[in-house]
Amino acid sequence: MAVSALLCQVIGLLAAPGAPHAQQRYDESPLRERVKLRLGGFDAENVSSTARIDHSSLGIGTLLELEKDLHVEDSATVLRLDGHYRFSRAHRLEWAYYSMTREGTTGLSRDIRIGGVEFPVGLAVDTELDVAVAEVAYVWSFINVEPYEFFLGAGLNVRDITLTATGIGLAAGTERRYDDGGTLPLPTVTFGGRYHVLDKLSLNFKAETFSLRFGDQSGRLHDTYFLVEYDVTRNFGIGGGLNVFNLDLDFDVDDTFAGELRSSHRGLLFYIAGSFGEGRASNRNLQEVPR
Repeated sequence: MAVSALLCQVIGLLAAPGAPHAQQRYDESPLRERVKLRLGGFDAENVSSTARIDHSSLGIGTLLELEKDLHVEDSATVLRLDGHYRFSRAHRLEWAYYSMTREGTTGLSRDIRIGGVEFPVGLAVDTELDVAVAEVAYVWSFINVEPYEFFLGAGLNVRDITLTATGIGLAAGTERRYDDGGTLPLPTVTFGGRYHVLDKLSLNFKAETFSLRFGDQSGRLHDTYFLVEYDVTRNFGIGGGLNVFNLDLDFDVDDTFAGELRSSHRGLLFYIAGSFGEGRASNRNLQEVPR
């Protein structure tokens, strides 16, 4: 019932005839914050990744299920920092950063090739996959009133990926090593909303998506958050929720780092939040908010 009532209010705000456009979408209640910072821990479970690294001269590399073929860990605990700065009720800048490292050790049951490096059967291989993610986005709140907010945005999701595999055999001269990576900038679209169930308790939804096909490069990304946040004080809060992530990429960074990467995970995120710089929008600013 609460969701249906909220949807009816939103439709009414957008469709109400005769009322000034800005007054339908923004009110004069104080901004809850100008700056918000969140620091939290993310527990990624059931991580599934497949990767293939090609070489310009040797051709297509071996398609590997990292968790099965190289015994790379299927879980990770990640420290995450994110936040935003509000220019006004309608406009803000968001950012986020985190890094996920997973390792594994196994004896090969078949010959494989990663890039230009051959790893023969029987070799003991230590693997490390490191993915550092930096995100920045401009977000437009097309509705932002005291009980709820709805927004759209566009930005960049930059993923710095490094794969290291070191294989050591019993015979002399059988050591093999692959150590390479690249930076993949992915343009993204963001959408979501906030609903205050109580003055200090809010439900938050955010989805980031990407889909692109250009030449030899293509891919899809879906990163979705369902969060509950509680304001302990005006400047301090706690929160947590669920994150679901899927990535599907065919990439070509350079001659030594090209191929495909598929990855997915889900897990729980818990964080503390700091809010600063409460302000109040004036009537004049409300009237001048761009459509």
